[in-house]
Amino acid sequence: MYPETDIPPIIVTEKELENAENSIPKPWDESIAELQEKYELNKQLAEQLFDSQYIDLFEKIIEKISVNPTFTASILCSSITKLERDGLDSKLLRNEEIFKAFEFLKSKKITKESIEIIFENIMANKSKTIEEAIKNTVIESIDETALEQIIEKIVNENTGIIKNQKERAIGPLMGMAMKELRGKAPGEMVNSLLLKNIKRILEIN
Repeated sequence: MYPETDIPPIIVTEKELENAENSIPKPWDESIAELQEKYELNKQLAEQLFDSQYIDLFEKIIEKISVNPTFTASILCSSITKLERDGLDSKLLRNEEIFKAFEFLKSKKITKESIEIIFENIMANKSKTIEEAIKNTVIESIDETALEQIIEKIVNENTGIIKNQKERAIGPLMGMAMKELRGKAPGEMVNSLLLKNIKRILEIN
């Protein structure tokens, strides 16, 4: 090929070459490995996060709020994707509202179990903000006394399951409790209270 004589040559400096070289993106597998190591994510979750639109938001949430990286990535990649597959619109869920949800979680205004419920409400266009969604879904945190009463009621109404399955009854009773509570209490607390009351029933019988 011959040079185009009508076009003046473009001089590229060493500095420009150096800047161009430094701007080359890292290989895909190297970027995934970095995410895994930095945030202690499994490979599948790291890949989902890297390929998602939420990678920058994820890093901002972890840096500013210091919540669990695996849980955060799972909400951003799995939970929101699941809601999209159910026909809901993720475009209605603005990044600032997602960030706010994790702030509310950190300050214990909401539970981990309530985040997907809140996002579902916004993505269904029933609310615009996290505050509205909390009111519309009635998921304000429940106090411990009320929680204990609900758990005792569920256990007392299902003594037959407990007698048959012993401590394995925790599975079906956990499902009943979380369905009734709808994100009002942390799963760990619900699990602990259920086990306590299941043991109470087993000791009586």
